[in-house]
Amino acid sequence: MACSNCNTQNCGCSGTYTVSQTCPPACSEVFNTACIVYTGVDITCPDNTTGITSTVVSRNDYLDTALTKIINYFCGRFNSLVIPTTVVQSDDPGIVVVEQILGSVTTYLLSLDPAELPSASQVTGGVNVTVTGDGTPTTDPYVVNAQGSIVAVAPGTALSVIADADTPGPFDTTYTIDIDYDLLPDVSLITSEGYISITEQPGVPNAGDTQYTLDVDQVTVTAADVRLTSTETAAGGAPNFLRTFDVAIDETEMTHWIMESVIYAPGNVGPGLIEGPGISLNWNSLTYQLEIENLFSDPNRWFTLADFLGTTVIPTADNAILSILADPATVALGGSGIDAVLSGTGTAAQYDLLNTDPGTAQLIFGSVEVLGQPTIVPDSNTEVLTFIEGANIGLVTNNGVGAKSITIINEIDFVFSSVAGDTGVVSALNTVDQVQFVGGESITTTAAGGGPATVTIDWDGVVTDATLTGDGTAASPLTVVPALAVSLASAGGTSLVSNGVGPSLEILGLTAGTGIGFTVSASDVTINAEVQRESSTVIGPFTPGTAITNVPHGLGEKFVSIRLFDETTNLGEDVTDKFTITCAAVNDLSLESISFTGSVRILAIG
Repeated sequence: MACSNCNTQNCGCSGTYTVSQTCPPACSEVFNTACIVYTGVDITCPDNTTGITSTVVSRNDYLDTALTKIINYFCGRFNSLVIPTTVVQSDDPGIVVVEQILGSVTTYLLSLDPAELPSASQVTGGVNVTVTGDGTPTTDPYVVNAQGSIVAVAPGTALSVIADADTPGPFDTTYTIDIDYDLLPDVSLITSEGYISITEQPGVPNAGDTQYTLDVDQVTVTAADVRLTSTETAAGGAPNFLRTFDVAIDETEMTHWIMESVIYAPGNVGPGLIEGPGISLNWNSLTYQLEIENLFSDPNRWFTLADFLGTTVIPTADNAILSILADPATVALGGSGIDAVLSGTGTAAQYDLLNTDPGTAQLIFGSVEVLGQPTIVPDSNTEVLTFIEGANIGLVTNNGVGAKSITIINEIDFVFSSVAGDTGVVSALNTVDQVQFVGGESITTTAAGGGPATVTIDWDGVVTDATLTGDGTAASPLTVVPALAVSLASAGGTSLVSNGVGPSLEILGLTAGTGIGFTVSASDVTINAEVQRESSTVIGPFTPGTAITNVPHGLGEKFVSIRLFDETTNLGEDVTDKFTITCAAVNDLSLESISFTGSVRILAIG
């Protein structure tokens, strides 16, 4: 949507666009370039050098973006990177080239280095000769002075010395030194650069001299396109030898060209803006201005309706009607509890949505919470909250008029809170905890189901060769009456009487086995292990893999039990498993180890 007047805000784009200057006299409207969209085909430009085609302006670019792209494109084409440059180099050491850069202008200074000239052009002093001057004929010629009475030149040189016979005095001699120019080497200047020309002038400035003139070809840059300007910034010539030009864009001509050739093409021919439905383009060829006129009459209507679920409705007729339906009846009576009232005029209409079922008397809860459990939140106003009976819990509902209720009944009739014994009290940890009856010494417990459940406790009695007297109470304790006499006897039939408390004991029937013996007294029978033990023998050290034989053990038998203990490093450590032990004969052992090197103590049992 365009601005209807200058300095009018909200011209159809985001933000605010206000024209700060006075409107042009011929313009009834002003548009923000960010609100004008180029809808033509992409504007491209081929590069004849690289063969690459670049897109300057794309379809659906905004006008401000298109102008920026066009200016950047031309500025990128006319810059110092694509203008041919001039380079001055010297391939002769006698010619020195100095480059001076100031901004975008490069100046080359050419000069001669006398030190690099051929040696035949230089005069140096030999023995007894002093040479002064740099050889410049007009300003500083060579001066040769003899330091002795003899002046001579080397044979084959270009110098000649002639003594003047008319010199004054016997000790003064005048010498005339001449240079044979025919014997001097030729000096020539050449260049490998095509834009440098060298002109040779013999006999200049003096007879026998040669002067060289170096010139750099002049370049003239002329703008053939009216959109470009070319200005000479340096005339060239000595000493810079560089002629420079400033090539720039004529902003006025470029603006006219962009408006007339890129933005608008008269007759809608070629690239540029074209007239769409309801749009008129009015071109002023004198002021190069384009007026965009809105000819479209858009009726007042609604475009698209959408709800929070994303459902949209688009009208298909100019006279489409939007209706808002409501049912003011309460929810309890099947309505929605919403009433929609339309009011106003043709220029200011409104709908008032009224809640006809506010629910102020319903006194409902928004959620149900149980400590430590997830909160129950309804998904709709008609969702049902169901109570479920748990173990030993009953629920009774009452749907009476004016008195609706849920009664929770505990179906566990009778329970004990704890169980007590002669010592200690135990409480249940939960409703399914059990009480167990455990039988003690000679006590058995039996549980049985059914109605009612029972636990039977039985006494198993005492199994013994004696009888009991008494009833087990404090007044009549139980007393053991021996029924049998217990007798023990040794193999020799010697009787033994105990300490007199119990029945008579004899060792009758007990027989001593191998290595076992009895010692009998008036009150005790002592059983002795009749074995021999010897541990006084220490032997070693051992050499791994070599047996020590004929080791005695002193028990007077061949086969005995042997244990070996370390006597060198870890005193008392059992090292028997490191040895191979052989009972060779009576009191004769053979001991061998593959790893032990110390001494051992022998423990023999037999």
